Amino acid sequence: MASPFFAILLLALATVPGTVRSQNTPCSTDGSLCTDKNSICFNSKCVPFVGLGGACSIIDVCYNKPDATLKLACVSNKCLIQAGQTCASNADKCVTGAACNTSSLCSCTPGYRNWQSNNAFMSNECKRQAKIGEDCSDHADCVSGDNGPDIKCDPYKLTCAIKADKACTSGNAQYCTTGSTCQSNQCTCNPPYTNEKGMCSKTISTVGGVCGREDQCKNENPPVHMRCDHLAGRCLLELDEDCSTYKDKCTTGAVCSTDTKTCVCSAPYVMSDDGKRCEGQQGTFGGQCKTGNVCSNPQAQCNDDGYCFCKPGNSFRASDSTCVSDGTGGARRMAVPGMSLLVMFVLTITLH
Repeated sequence: MASPFFAILLLALATVPGTVRSQNTPCSTDGSLCTDKNSICFNSKCVPFVGLGGACSIIDVCYNKPDATLKLACVSNKCLIQAGQTCASNADKCVTGAACNTSSLCSCTPGYRNWQSNNAFMSNECKRQAKIGEDCSDHADCVSGDNGPDIKCDPYKLTCAIKADKACTSGNAQYCTTGSTCQSNQCTCNPPYTNEKGMCSKTISTVGGVCGREDQCKNENPPVHMRCDHLAGRCLLELDEDCSTYKDKCTTGAVCSTDTKTCVCSAPYVMSDDGKRCEGQQGTFGGQCKTGNVCSNPQAQCNDDGYCFCKPGNSFRASDSTCVSDGTGGARRMAVPGMSLLVMFVLTITLH
């Protein structure tokens, strides 16, 4: 039976400054719970989290308080168990496209493949595989198949289409990406469209329009400040811009504030130095970097769009905002500062 001294010791340790923090305040130990027990230290700031099965958006931190080793992801607006994680006691809580297999692990079902999401948390999910002409509105992976045409999700039709400047035939000409036609056996962009990373985009795009360059984004009525968001591939509103007309068109990592009706960064994202966009910490996951530069972790790399993401074969670990090799089995239980010392001290008391 635990002694009163042991209970007092636990209480004292739990209130030691620096071990936990209150919501929306700076913190030093990523992965530690904050004092309200409903927020977690992420990128050195206490942010609210959503538990298993809870409603979420793509910018929410999904965290399983009963067992921190269980990695979750926000998929289909719910915090669900990532692919490759145990589901023994939650067989119905795997991410979309996955099922709890005979080994009690969430595994991608036929027609889906394991995929590391392109967000700040780099979660392991299951992406649906779609063929030419099929719907891809759920971010499905457009798969060409053996000797098939080079296809990509058309951002206008939201179906799998043949990329601009790629081979086409009279039999699949109807599948050329929006803004192009099959000319001389090649999907060719027609004016005023130009080829931007395999898609035909207009020389000038309005809010929400496809873009590949900053100078493409221009909105005349009403006039707004936009930027070409390279993560979304679309013209989105800059921070502090009036979003009352375009509530879902703020730059990645931002939301339309219900109070100010302007775009503001939502945790764990922070405002960039130029004040126009939201980003992760410089050199960390989701943060900006210069192509070819080394990110803050050797398991991460700077992608072609200038953002730090985990290298293939690695997954994001939210407990310390880092990438770990899939071969390590992912995250282990997060350490609470002083807990090891506590165990040793209690053992010492018990043995004496």
